[in-house]
Amino acid sequence: MNEREICIVGAGRHARANIYPSILLVGGEVAAVATRNAGRSRQTLERWGFPEGRAYGDYREMLAREGCSRVAVITQGESAPAIVRDCLRAGKSVLVEKPLGFGEEEARQIEAERRGDRQLMVAFMKRYAPVYRRLKDCLSRGELGDPCSVQAAFAVDASAFCRTDRDFFFAVAIHYLDLLRYLMGEGGEVSAVRSGGKGRSYALTLRFASGAVGSLSLENRSAWTRETEWVCVTCEEGFVAARDLCELRLHRSAASPRPWADVSEGDCLWTPGMGPASGTERDLWLRGFAGEVEHFFRCCEAGEEPLTSGRDNILTARLCEQALAALEG
Repeated sequence: MNEREICIVGAGRHARANIYPSILLVGGEVAAVATRNAGRSRQTLERWGFPEGRAYGDYREMLAREGCSRVAVITQGESAPAIVRDCLRAGKSVLVEKPLGFGEEEARQIEAERRGDRQLMVAFMKRYAPVYRRLKDCLSRGELGDPCSVQAAFAVDASAFCRTDRDFFFAVAIHYLDLLRYLMGEGGEVSAVRSGGKGRSYALTLRFASGAVGSLSLENRSAWTRETEWVCVTCEEGFVAARDLCELRLHRSAASPRPWADVSEGDCLWTPGMGPASGTERDLWLRGFAGEVEHFFRCCEAGEEPLTSGRDNILTARLCEQALAALEG
């Protein structure tokens, strides 16, 4: 048996575009697929090169019949909590697409279902994107002194599936609130405002437990079909900034009292390699999808709690609720 065998619930657009190819990329083997239609499940297995896998039209039957210890739940957010609960009760380790629960209390109840050495991991892929892993590493090493502030922005047209503030915060903004927790530590205070019209614009300010402050600008408008993102952390002795997942710049301020008189300021720029050898892999790695799947397999093999565990998800859900409450306040 392949030590990276996994069963999957779901075969929608996100699963097909990102999760199935990432499983292949890191050496996983799909043992079974469950959707609402067994015929569609069979087509999915054959499309991805697993003709020996079992196809199901009901995930509960799959849980009852399959001995595989790992399940990926890649479904719409509203259906995920019940499916994850059933998987955990069946003694499976679970990788689930965010959001897992629409609030702190629901997230806490789901985590309570986990038993023994089984893992529960929420797929916050931003934490596994190389640009943000390297940014976090720069901060952890303290090369530029303590972080003082963070400015972040994300702009997208998510109007097709985000019609309310709650939709947007638990389907999109949650990624950036989670990322800021990862980079800066736990938040204390949150304030938020928005503007309307054809879409929504949001401006959040945050104060972290460390004393650092931050701002997060979010757009959900048709003007941003060209998705873009930017994160900059200012430290005591410089800054480190990431742009659109493929550029990270570290700037070290001059220690000289006359920085214009010498060449003591420094910049280091990291970018991914470019070339035809990347094929279709480049996007999966840079966006963090391949990294999150690899991390899940490794944690299951080692019996270690994932970086984006069910317990950690409780804190991200709480921050989402704080932001939504601030909008209404």
